[in-house]
Amino acid sequence: MTPPPPTSKPASKPKPPAPGHPTPPADARLSVRVRMYRQGFGDCFLLTFTEGARTTHAMIDCGVHASHPGGPTLIKKAAEHIAKETQGKLAVLAVTHEHWDHVSGFEHAKDTFKKFEIQQSWSAWTENPQDNDANQIREHARKARVALHAALTRLRATARGQSEPAARLALDERVTGLEGLMGFSGPLGAEGGDGGKVSAAMNWAARSGKKTLYLNPFQAPVGIPGVDGVRVFVLGPPKSEAALDSDDPRAGEGYALAAAAEDLGAMSAAIGAAASRRGTVRSVEIHDPLTPFAQDHWRMASPKTVAPFPSAYTQQDAGWRRIDGTWANSAEDLALALDDHTNNTSLVLAFQLPKSGKVLLFAGDAQAGNWRSWHDRPFAGSGAGPAVAARDLLRDTVLYKVSHHGSVNATMGAQGLELMTNPELVAMLPLYMDPLGKRWKMPGPRLYSRLCEQTRGRVIWADPRPPKELEPKLTKLSAAELNRFTSAVRQDDLFVEYTVVDGE
Repeated sequence: MTPPPPTSKPASKPKPPAPGHPTPPADARLSVRVRMYRQGFGDCFLLTFTEGARTTHAMIDCGVHASHPGGPTLIKKAAEHIAKETQGKLAVLAVTHEHWDHVSGFEHAKDTFKKFEIQQSWSAWTENPQDNDANQIREHARKARVALHAALTRLRATARGQSEPAARLALDERVTGLEGLMGFSGPLGAEGGDGGKVSAAMNWAARSGKKTLYLNPFQAPVGIPGVDGVRVFVLGPPKSEAALDSDDPRAGEGYALAAAAEDLGAMSAAIGAAASRRGTVRSVEIHDPLTPFAQDHWRMASPKTVAPFPSAYTQQDAGWRRIDGTWANSAEDLALALDDHTNNTSLVLAFQLPKSGKVLLFAGDAQAGNWRSWHDRPFAGSGAGPAVAARDLLRDTVLYKVSHHGSVNATMGAQGLELMTNPELVAMLPLYMDPLGKRWKMPGPRLYSRLCEQTRGRVIWADPRPPKELEPKLTKLSAAELNRFTSAVRQDDLFVEYTVVDGE
C-alpha cells in the first residue's frame, strides 16, 4: 500500500471512534475522511464530513467485479461495516455508472442497504427515465448485453464440443477473456431480455433517496445536506453523443505506449498485399446458393462451376471454423465497446471545500470523451458567483480517485493529470492486482509512473500488498509533508482511508 508499508502481518487495528462520530480536529475545522473499502476489484467509497460535533456521511458506489474471488462475501462485510459506521444514515448516495464493479453491492447486500435512511440519491442524467437520449443509451446497452450473453453461451458450447486440443485451448482462452469483460455487466437475470441484475442494482441505488437528483454537467454546483459550504461540481458525463462515443485518448493525450511507426507501416503493407491478391468476380453458372464467402474467394471446379465444400467444412469438430458461427467472433469487440461506452457515462464529481478551495475529484471510470468535455466551457458557480474552469478545479485537486482502476485509457494527460499540480496531491487507486489487474495489465505503466511523480509517491492502493516493484516510494517530501501524509492515512484489513482538512 502506502506508509505504513505492507507486511506479512496485518496492520494493527487502532481503537475506532464511536460509530458515526470520528474524533474531530482540535480546532474543529472541516475535515473529510475518504475511506476506500477493500472489498476486491471495484469501487466503494465512504466520505465522512466532520466539523465540530457534526458528522455527515456520503457514499460513492459499492461494487466488486464478478470475477473477484469471494467478492460477494467481501462486499457484504463492507456494507455491514458502513451501516455500523453511519448508523444506517447517508446524506448522499452517489452512483457513477452501470457497471457491476460499482453497483453489485446493492444486489449482494440489498437487505442491508434497504434499511438505510438516505436523504439524497445522485446519479448522472443518463439514468433519468424522463430523458429520451438517456433512455436510448440504456436500451442500446441492454441489447448489447443480451447479444453478448448469447455469444458467450455459443462460445462455451462450441468449446465443450471441441476435441482438437489446440482449438479447444484457443476457444477456452476466448471464453475466459469474454467472461472477464462480461464481469463488468454482471448476471443477465432470469428473464433473459431485461437489463439484468446490474440494471436492477443501479436503478435501486439511483432512486434510493428521499430526494432523487439526476445531475447534468455544467449545472450549478450541488450541496451536501448537513454540510455547510462544500460545493460539488458535476463535470460529467457529457451531453454530447460524440463525446460519449470517444473512448480512447488520441495520440499524445494519454499515457498509452505509442505504437512503433514500423509496426503501422507493416500493417498497411499487409493490408495492401491482401487487397492485391483478391481476384475478380466470376461468371458462375453452377453453385450452391448457400456457398459462403464473396465470389472472388470461391474455390472453383471449372471456370463456371463452384467446387463442393471440403468435407472438413461440415465436420462437427470443425464447427468453430465455419463462417455461420462468426457472428459470435465479434463478441470481444462488442464487449470492449460496451465497456468503454458505459465507462464514459460515468458521473464525475469534484468536491470543493469552502475555506481552502481544495478539491476531491471522483472520476468514476470516465474515459477520454468525458475528460475532454470538462474543458468545453466554464462550470456555473453558486448563485451569482463566478464561473469555474475545469483547469482551476484540477489545479486545486488534492485527492484524485484514479479513474477505471488505473487503465491507460481512463486518465487524460494534458487535459487531466498534468493539470493536477497542487503540492498536496494524493491518489487513491481502487485496484487489486490478483487476478484482474495482472490479466488486464493495470495500472498502465506510464500512467502509474506519472501518478507517482505527480503525487511524489502518495499513491494509496486498495490492494494491501501490491507487487513489490509497484510499491510507491515517497520522494521529495519535506519532513512536515511526510508527517502530514502518514498521519492522515489509516488502514486495516477492510479499508484504507485518507483525511483532508480544510484550511490546512
